[in-house]
Amino acid sequence: FFRRLFGSEVKSVVASVKIETRPEPVGTRQSFSSEIFEIPSRRFMGLCVRSSNGRFTLTWNDNFTGRSKYFLLSGNQIVAEGTLARPNDGAVADNGTFIFNEWETGEGLKGTFRAFNEVGELLIAKKLAANLFNSGLSFDGRYAAVQTANAPGSDDSGVLTVFDLIQRAQIGRFVPQSGWADQYRFYDDGTIELGYQKLGFFRYSLDGEFIDRGLWEEAQLTSGDYSMTLITAGPQLLASI
Repeated sequence: FFRRLFGSEVKSVVASVKIETRPEPVGTRQSFSSEIFEIPSRRFMGLCVRSSNGRFTLTWNDNFTGRSKYFLLSGNQIVAEGTLARPNDGAVADNGTFIFNEWETGEGLKGTFRAFNEVGELLIAKKLAANLFNSGLSFDGRYAAVQTANAPGSDDSGVLTVFDLIQRAQIGRFVPQSGWADQYRFYDDGTIELGYQKLGFFRYSLDGEFIDRGLWEEAQLTSGDYSMTLITAGPQLLASI
């Protein structure tokens, strides 16, 4: 986890967490174990993920050369393809919209978040002066988010950026007070939920207001994780001394 935050190229797989505290969201981060996928006619082999409805398959490789291929398939037909420097963390929605975190080559902390529609047209390209930690895509393909890792001295350090892919616009940008999340849930009411494997989901407004801060603190204190409890209770304990 820490190696990924501070620049290592370690890919983590996140288990899905389900709680029933709010109405059904527009979409939840798609958490997959990537599979190996082959297209013999193109002499291609790479990782792949599939849309939740099973219609689309997104496959890519990261060959470290700065020119890596990706393909979007509907069934067994290629419907979009392209080349990126180092595509990673791919996800595809039920309508064929897909995203990548592009790990850029060269010195310094940097990356570009990219979103495409079902025919491969670029919707969003957001260049950030930080390594990209993870990203999320709603099942319907409307919303997406990208989270950066630590980048000392950069305005992009630890920032969560949220996009409306239909409007092709950035609609939120803030540093989450609860830290790096594992998953994201998107809503049409101007909020987003950040999900944590051991704690659940907690709501923010798109301007960064931590709406569920009290629930988050309570979840930390009751998690059974001593380190989490100490982090949350620490300031209160110090104040009482």
